[in-house]
Amino acid sequence: MDDATLADVGPWLRLAPAICMIWAAVGTVLASPAILWSLMPFAALGAVLPWHPFDAIYNYGLRHWLGTPRLPRYRAPRRFACAVATIWLGAAGLAFYLGSPVLGYVLGGSLTLAALVTATTDFCIPSFLWGLMFGKPLACGRNCLPGSGLITQLRINRERERVPRAGFPSWIGRARRSIFVFRLERSDVRLRRTSF
Repeated sequence: MDDATLADVGPWLRLAPAICMIWAAVGTVLASPAILWSLMPFAALGAVLPWHPFDAIYNYGLRHWLGTPRLPRYRAPRRFACAVATIWLGAAGLAFYLGSPVLGYVLGGSLTLAALVTATTDFCIPSFLWGLMFGKPLACGRNCLPGSGLITQLRINRERERVPRAGFPSWIGRARRSIFVFRLERSDVRLRRTSF
């Protein structure tokens, strides 16, 4: 996927996490295991399918009005995040069902907070953990951090293309970009200078 396409669909990749966040928040505030458990099938489908059911709102509706492309298929880190959310929802609902509201509020509140982070910053905590455990997906290549989202990849690509400020010699801009890339690659075994 090229940067222009990614820029068009980037905000819509956050639609499913935002809907899940609102649903989990309502279930947590109402201390309702039924509401939390009713979200579990959607999260489970997001874990086993290459797309989330809530992506259909964009793919079959909004994108036609907006004239933007379809959302990309989910890779393993995002499906792992949906699997974690499924278990998390079940545990929060079970806590409320068994009469342990404090544990239910802690689990439901932390799930809502994790979904809020994903919906607002494009940083997914379970996907990041996937990256730590199994490494970054092959689709990321050298352009994104382990477990990071597509928007982060776009931001990195834009940072690499950034033009130095007026008045600075061009070698300063190249050096600044090389330092940025070095910081991104410092966790790699091979540290090599990237030419621009």
